[in-house]
Amino acid sequence: MDNDMINLFCSMLLQEKKLYTKIELCNALLKASVDSAKTMVNYLGFIGNNQYKELPDKEFNKKSYPLPRDIIARTLAHMGVDVLPELTKILKTDNINAIREVIDSIGFICFYSNTHNESVLNDLMVCFDKYIEDDIVRWKIVRAFEGFNNKVVIDILNNIMESDSKEIIRKEAKRSLGIIKSRFAFW
Repeated sequence: MDNDMINLFCSMLLQEKKLYTKIELCNALLKASVDSAKTMVNYLGFIGNNQYKELPDKEFNKKSYPLPRDIIARTLAHMGVDVLPELTKILKTDNINAIREVIDSIGFICFYSNTHNESVLNDLMVCFDKYIEDDIVRWKIVRAFEGFNNKVVIDILNNIMESDSKEIIRKEAKRSLGIIKSRFAFW
């Protein structure tokens, strides 16, 4: 599928109201090459209106990684490990809406593929430090950390669990630590 077709399908997603049509458009995008991710990332945070604008009131209690809410982030997440280089490039931009959504895709891929790529983890940590004042970025990266069996991540999560100013982020750090503990024999 060429970039014109990718742009057309993403543009259609911007306007489409029917669920099954959206599902089929996403299925077609899923079959596109990794190069199509370069185009798709431009639509992160722009399609639909279900992205987090503020922290949720209640914690996520499932033992799995949450599916991204943003339709492009969800589609990219299902494209797998091969798109990680394109996704981590977004973390290095100043596009906060795209950054907030791409974190979900990266976390999803790393959690389900057991990809413990040091470069990806480093990019998440740099983003975490850069946007430490952004509650949504901080919360989403704490969630994404659950896919990494790493002492530095565990130390960061322990610190967040004990001292973050937001209760929901402290709870998410505790949840992420529990998932790391249950999935990995690190401890």
